[in-house]
Amino acid sequence: QTWLVFIPSGKLRAIENLQIVDFISVYEPAYKVAPDLIHNNSRDLSVVIHLMPNPILDVETVITKIMEIGVTPIQRMFSITPIIKAKLSRELLPELAGIEEILWIEEDSPPQSYMNKIRSNRYITIIGNNIFSLKH
Repeated sequence: QTWLVFIPSGKLRAIENLQIVDFISVYEPAYKVAPDLIHNNSRDLSVVIHLMPNPILDVETVITKIMEIGVTPIQRMFSITPIIKAKLSRELLPELAGIEEILWIEEDSPPQSYMNKIRSNRYITIIGNNIFSLKH
């Protein structure tokens, strides 16, 4: 399993030394793009953009950023993380992945749309500053 975590610099060495940790790396923009999307040779793409789970994230600011690079937002949804469905030309994918607030980008497909509908039936409770719990 892979986990995306924010580690304070003073804790990095202790976490690296845990036996259950195999690898720690900076979350590079290339990691944000689903492999099937990388191998999709279509010029125009329909994607689902998952944003970082952050209680103070301004989704409208992120939408403005993606529009400024030429991505067309189609739909905005909230599930475990805020989701934006969008259309873009393939050459914009690296720049889109470079937006800091974006967690994951995947191809929009009928099965993906179905899963996002299921996910949107859940909601997030914020406990403290950054702990989330799902309720059904």
